[in-house]
Amino acid sequence: MSPQQVPGYAKAVLAKRPRKFAAVFIDFLFVLILTALCFAIGDGILTSTAPYKESQNAVLDSQERLYQIVEESHLSEREEGKLLSVDTLTEEYLKASVLYTLQKQKDPEDISTSVYKDVDPITPKTDGLYSYYVDFKTRNKESFSSESQEKMGREYYVTSVLGKDAQTYFDLSEGYPFLNVKTAEAINDYYVSATSAGEKVYSALFSIYADGNRMAQEDLTDNYAPYVMEMETFDKARKEVLSLRLIVLLTCYLLGILVVFLLFPLLFGSGRTLSDKILDIGLTDIEGKDVGALAIIVRLLLSLISYLVVPFLLTILLFGGAGIAFMDINVFSFYNVFAGAIVSLLYLLVSGLFDLWKRQGIHQTLTELLAMAVMRDGKEFMVSEEKDG
Repeated sequence: MSPQQVPGYAKAVLAKRPRKFAAVFIDFLFVLILTALCFAIGDGILTSTAPYKESQNAVLDSQERLYQIVEESHLSEREEGKLLSVDTLTEEYLKASVLYTLQKQKDPEDISTSVYKDVDPITPKTDGLYSYYVDFKTRNKESFSSESQEKMGREYYVTSVLGKDAQTYFDLSEGYPFLNVKTAEAINDYYVSATSAGEKVYSALFSIYADGNRMAQEDLTDNYAPYVMEMETFDKARKEVLSLRLIVLLTCYLLGILVVFLLFPLLFGSGRTLSDKILDIGLTDIEGKDVGALAIIVRLLLSLISYLVVPFLLTILLFGGAGIAFMDINVFSFYNVFAGAIVSLLYLLVSGLFDLWKRQGIHQTLTELLAMAVMRDGKEFMVSEEKDG
């Protein structure tokens, strides 16, 4: 008598958990790669179409108007196409303020040309934060919310923006609060000699002005009607562009799922995906018979859910930090990339936990259970003895 293998997977042993999970992971990689390649082609086609270009131009036009509003408010200005950061604006303000006070007290040769290179002394008009409260908000008072209208003018700037330490650091005898001599010299000592006392004053002033600038920017974006309305236009146009790209990504994801879980099983037989073929794993019903079309379709539909983490990962991998913007988009009124990823991970977790539970003497993942199928390992067969005639 000699052992013999039965053709197909009818007599193959049930695949062990590590090999089943390896097959799932390889299928995930195939779906990820296929979706990414398809998206590279599809997105290239989309971005060259007239409707997409029109939508993208609407985004850029709205963004330009938002930049113009910020510049008109004096709270920032553009450099190389981008608005200057709060930290940059604060540093420019401090150097310009220190230089103004030093020039009134010292001879020009006593002032460091390297520290104050290309720096102009501060004036009320070049202090953007002061100009915002004293000039811009006053001129555009009716365009601000009623609550915000109370927060403007020199007195508000001194008492609420510069705060309780205003008299310590500033000369308030004139209309515009210039730095007093003691403050300017302390910060200058920090710039020139990195003194600890000067650093303390510098840090305090930096914090006051930077916090004030952030507060003013929040006031502008939340309470200035033209900005609020333009921001709504910008968000609508941006979401339209992102939705178009997300639809392409989801279409490519669907194609990737169809290739891996429909085309490959039809080509390789026994319900096998490409990973199953590589690992020599086959799909049968519980009795060992080849699965029919229903089991393949059920696994296909469940795979659409279980691999929804793929679009989420690709928005991050392909777009980096900008991919976060996709998390805000709902496609077809019900699908959201982030929510889809959560559902995917929960399903995979539950499906894996099901495999720990033995039913009718066998272990099945949730996908196997719902498809009424089991994965069998073609590398290990049950043997039978046959008598010689």
